[in-house]
Amino acid sequence: MKTILVPIDFSKTALNGLKYAVVLAEKSKARIILVHTIPSPLMDPTLPIDFLINEKALILKTAERKLKRLCQKISTSDPNLKCSFVVSEKSLSDSIMAVLQPQRGDLIVMGTQGAHGVRAFISGSHTAQIIEKAKCPVIAVPDSWKFKMPERIVFASNLHESDPECLKQLSVIAKSFSACLTVLHISPQKQLSANEKHMISSLKKTLKSEVKNCGINIESVHGSDTEETLQKYVHENKTDLLAMATHDRGILDKLFGTSLTRKMAHHSDIPVMAFHYRAESVFLV
Repeated sequence: MKTILVPIDFSKTALNGLKYAVVLAEKSKARIILVHTIPSPLMDPTLPIDFLINEKALILKTAERKLKRLCQKISTSDPNLKCSFVVSEKSLSDSIMAVLQPQRGDLIVMGTQGAHGVRAFISGSHTAQIIEKAKCPVIAVPDSWKFKMPERIVFASNLHESDPECLKQLSVIAKSFSACLTVLHISPQKQLSANEKHMISSLKKTLKSEVKNCGINIESVHGSDTEETLQKYVHENKTDLLAMATHDRGILDKLFGTSLTRKMAHHSDIPVMAFHYRAESVFLV
């Protein structure tokens, strides 16, 4: 991991996400790029054009001053940590995409608002758009989250052929924090099917050969209701980071939609990481 992008609007929520990104960057020796968007001035025909131009220049200057100060603060805490910033007039998602490819971003870390931070991560307009557009993983950090070094990371798996690819990236984060990484498969059947057993065996072999110093645990649990089983597992096993992958955010909507808001509220301070499956890949069970 070399580059972490962090959307920043100087709010408490955004700064909380930045705190996570800074620690991760220190651990993985990555650089940080802050991405800030500025609103276009209201085109009021009653206002002189010079006034609008000056207002825009003032907003830009103020933002750049704050971003420079923030980068200096980050560099002061760790002289080896490189921090730069980009200011854009585009939408947040478009700004991120404009920076992502040329800067070869490996990860996006962003804060999310509200008491139901996990649900906000899924359905919030900015975050949802970024998840849909970004090719790299996205970590959302709820504003209720209080920093602690992750000790247990759980990857919710559907035994998909892209899982090893996701786990390679996730293992970097786990190793950075010296955290335990568990792959969790929830089966609707009390006994694993022959196909599930075969795919779990294949996954173990693939991880052993493709993930360096693999210390990844694989667990299977029975659950007729996947969502409830997952939230119960996350709570009982004191999970610090929940990761999953999807073609789109449909499964995430289902997982953290309104029906589970109340159930998930008591651990909504858990950061959530979203990966994208490759478009050409398929589910295997």
